[in-house]
Amino acid sequence: MSIELAPIGISVYSRLEHLKKTVESLQKNDLAKDSDIYFFSDAPKSGDEAKVANVRDYLKGVAGFRNITVFERTMNNRVVNNRSGMDDVLRICGKMIFLEEDIVTAPGFLRFMNDALDFYENDEGILSITGYCPPIRIINTYNKDFFVLPRNCAWGMGLYRRTLDVINRPIDKAEFEQVSRHKRMHVAGSDVMRMAQKEAVGSLQAGDVRCMYHQLLNSQYTVYPRYSLVQNIGHDGSGEHCGKSSKFHHMKLWGKTEGFVFEKKPKVNEQIRKANFKFRSGSLKSQLTELSRKAGIYPLLKSLKDKIK
Repeated sequence: MSIELAPIGISVYSRLEHLKKTVESLQKNDLAKDSDIYFFSDAPKSGDEAKVANVRDYLKGVAGFRNITVFERTMNNRVVNNRSGMDDVLRICGKMIFLEEDIVTAPGFLRFMNDALDFYENDEGILSITGYCPPIRIINTYNKDFFVLPRNCAWGMGLYRRTLDVINRPIDKAEFEQVSRHKRMHVAGSDVMRMAQKEAVGSLQAGDVRCMYHQLLNSQYTVYPRYSLVQNIGHDGSGEHCGKSSKFHHMKLWGKTEGFVFEKKPKVNEQIRKANFKFRSGSLKSQLTELSRKAGIYPLLKSLKDKIK
């Protein structure tokens, strides 16, 4: 049965070499030639004019997709420009695949994303799809093509109109203070509530954090591939938010290109959830700090630590 392919959106700025790798990897997907692609090009900050111009010149020559549209923004605001681009596409199509300019994909990426988006289109319990799988240990006896977690991942993200509704919904500070200690809000990694708190007080503006918070609050999930179909090449110090790190790197991506199988009303696998929690929560020190926050004794511990210094 044929499905209506989701359009692809790519947010770009000044990293031409990263963008080339992203586009070239997408072109190797068998669904690329039948897919519409939109590039959202942020306006340059002072000093970046030449780099942005080079990116925009490159985009004029991109081929290998059904239709190619480039939106050259007149202001520099990645958050606003990305969301307005998503909104424009989703109002027409109802679903889309979104990437940043530093996301390299496997040849089966578009097939997995489109199949999953189609399968879960009417399931309100599924908030988003991702092509990324963190390098966590999954037992060999787990033989499904996918798993679900109450944690969004924007590195190659499939989203619906309902996803964008959540991305656009700020975290209410009073609500956060009321629910932040609930056990269910801490099952996806000890970092989530720290980021959500920053969102609630206005010191952070991140759509993926809003997604994670509302997923935990409303028991909604993100569909992940069994093995990663995505490599984030932005952890080389070139990105705005990512430093240098090899933590998220994969030696190779999943070679499967078709026949992905999904299940209705999927449940969280506890072994995978715990492995992801450990991976996302970092060091034992950070986990103990988070536990002390949940227990309400962090201010006391910090005060004692400051007195000892």
